[in-house]
Amino acid sequence: VVSMGRGDDVSIFDFYISVLAECTAQFMDVLCASGNLPITQQMWFDEENNTAQVEWKRVEEKNYYDVLWGKTVVEDASGPREVDILDRPDCLEDVFALVSSVCSASPESSKAFWKIVEEEL
Repeated sequence: VVSMGRGDDVSIFDFYISVLAECTAQFMDVLCASGNLPITQQMWFDEENNTAQVEWKRVEEKNYYDVLWGKTVVEDASGPREVDILDRPDCLEDVFALVSSVCSASPESSKAFWKIVEEEL
């Protein structure tokens, strides 16, 4: 607990988590306003699998035509490459997990993710 000199005590954790919540809320606002939300993990995985299949088909076709033209063929019997999930970029689920973690760490900070819009009468 750190004394802020005004007579009130504020924990360093509460300060940092409130700053993190505000920054994360602004980040979410920018993502939503720009319409530039990241793709889901499943969409990324499906795209990577599709790319691996296309690459493998290209190799098969090249080998087929090399045989027809009498060229030496380097057989690649490994099939489509495995998708490395460690190469995955941040996905939509990661953004939601960040928000969820911030809210779990400090329920008071979850207010940063809620906007209250008052209509003028």
